[in-house]
Amino acid sequence: MSIDFSNEQEQTFDFDFLKVAEDVMETVLDQEGCPYESQVCLVLTDNETIHKTNLEYRQIDRATDVLSFPMGENGVYDENHNTGAKILGDIVISIP
Repeated sequence: MSIDFSNEQEQTFDFDFLKVAEDVMETVLDQEGCPYESQVCLVLTDNETIHKTNLEYRQIDRATDVLSFPMGENGVYDENHNTGAKILGDIVISIP
């Protein structure tokens, strides 16, 4: 599994956030029986940005903790042409 990671917020962590996120995602994929190499985009952001994203994509005019944008349907996903990994989608987390 690979993570395309983007940190668009100011808060720092006293632990390896990316390692924790990777461990959680790998555990979930294993429990779901995901049979292929996967790619997920993970974005850390702030309340203002997630508010704008929530309004733009869901027409909900407020901040939220997490947004997810799954890719594919009925087990059919786009592939990363460089790695062959199935692109599962995006997860946006507002850290505050």
